[in-house]
Amino acid sequence: MSPLHGTTRIPQPRRADRRPPSPPGERIDLPAVATSVAAARSRVRARLHHWGLPESVTDTAQLVVSELVTNAILHTRSDRVVCWLVAQSSGVRIEVTDQGHGMAPRVPRQASSEAEGGRGLVLLDSLAVRWGVIPPGHVSGCTVWAEIRP
Repeated sequence: MSPLHGTTRIPQPRRADRRPPSPPGERIDLPAVATSVAAARSRVRARLHHWGLPESVTDTAQLVVSELVTNAILHTRSDRVVCWLVAQSSGVRIEVTDQGHGMAPRVPRQASSEAEGGRGLVLLDSLAVRWGVIPPGHVSGCTVWAEIRP
């Protein structure tokens, strides 16, 4: 008699089960208030550290998420802001979605030395490998995304 007699065989995975897993990601829901900027930075730091991403990516991602969440709070009438973090090979994609109607196509511009704001897109352009805007017609609200790599 076989030593396996009476045991249930473990089924072999079907071919469809052998696809690679999707990259890790995290959704961060925040109220559209000033204190959410610090909360977003903290959550980004913790998550990217957990994923083992380089410190340079983590630091840059914190700056980028600060800028994007701040813009969503200041320039829209949103009640909530949603951040998505998606791991990519050696970096991360950050998406921040507000409840706004979108933004007109913009090109980073130099702010005057006296201006208190107006440097956000220049900062984003210099820190991100790529970035862009998904208009409200494709998602609910406006989404600004950025890819950060070492």
